[in-house]
Amino acid sequence: MTMTQDWRKLRLCRLAPSSSPGNIHCPGIRLVQGRCVVFGFERLTSKRREQGKGTKRVMIQGKLEKIRDWPEQARQARWSGGGLAKQCGVSGDTLRRYFLQHFGRTPKVWLAGQRQHEAIALLRDGSSIKESAAYLGYKQQTNFTRHFKEVWNCCPTQVAHGNTRPAKMRPND
Repeated sequence: MTMTQDWRKLRLCRLAPSSSPGNIHCPGIRLVQGRCVVFGFERLTSKRREQGKGTKRVMIQGKLEKIRDWPEQARQARWSGGGLAKQCGVSGDTLRRYFLQHFGRTPKVWLAGQRQHEAIALLRDGSSIKESAAYLGYKQQTNFTRHFKEVWNCCPTQVAHGNTRPAKMRPND
């Protein structure tokens, strides 16, 4: 019998004209101090409380706690939030909650920062801008260049040729 059926019976019993215990013919419902009570309901809710609502969340966060090399995970996921969540075996929302709690930013912002740090390393190691953009998952080299300029306040060619050191990253990136 489902909880909905129990509540329907409870409603029917309240509508009963007589409040004597003999007039209630609903199994699982008893008359206690002039009121109809669903028998076993309190036991059901206490079991749910014992199991704990956050048990699953703790287990999932425990799974995420075991991951130590997040930059490597980001590389393998190709700097994608959805890919990172799938690789970790959790939902995107769970990953977002974890990142906000542990890194102070969303996975998208954190991944963008990791991507840009990887871009600096690639350019300094001699990769061309086009190769770096393709490796980092940008569909167009111009998108890579524009984003690089927004973050570092210099062109990728300047870093590739060793003409300048990029400024520190903004706190939001």
